[in-house]
Amino acid sequence: MNRVILILGVAGSGKDYVAKQMLETLPNAKMFKFADLIVDIASDIYSLNLRDPQVYEDFQKDRRFVLQNLGESLKIRVCPSIFANDVARRIAEDMYEAKESEERNYIISDCRYPGEIDLTAANLGAEDCEILCYFTDYHSERYNPNLEHKSEKFAQFLVKKGVSTGFVLYEVLEAYGEEFQKNGGEWI
Repeated sequence: MNRVILILGVAGSGKDYVAKQMLETLPNAKMFKFADLIVDIASDIYSLNLRDPQVYEDFQKDRRFVLQNLGESLKIRVCPSIFANDVARRIAEDMYEAKESEERNYIISDCRYPGEIDLTAANLGAEDCEILCYFTDYHSERYNPNLEHKSEKFAQFLVKKGVSTGFVLYEVLEAYGEEFQKNGGEWI
């Protein structure tokens, strides 16, 4: 059975590091990001290759807000689930192209909202994929649990709830997602 692993955590908590480790150790692993679409659009706007890790890191230091605002604008003007739908579509295409006997591991390293988890599960179907969630709370030099942008709020909520680094049951995150929404947090 194919596996989708969604990685959650606050800024600088090691989401990409964990994803890279998984890419190196899991068979037939591919990485996706909900923000891939944003990065591609920003690359075109700024004439930069933001898919290059160093270029992206440099861009994000001074202009992270550009990516966040672009993402929020696309959710408002196009569709709230635009990023979850895009990633699910790309994963489904890859699953279709893969050999039936070949188990795949899909890693999504930038899960930010409870709705991204729910929509990924709904779009890919339980029959086709096992959905796993991994929370990371490593404290890198970029670690910042106090960023004010709404895309950081769910991970901050999980830290306050005492969720620690490791795999977290989907049902647990679903319950936390409901509580998060009841307290005014955004679903997606």
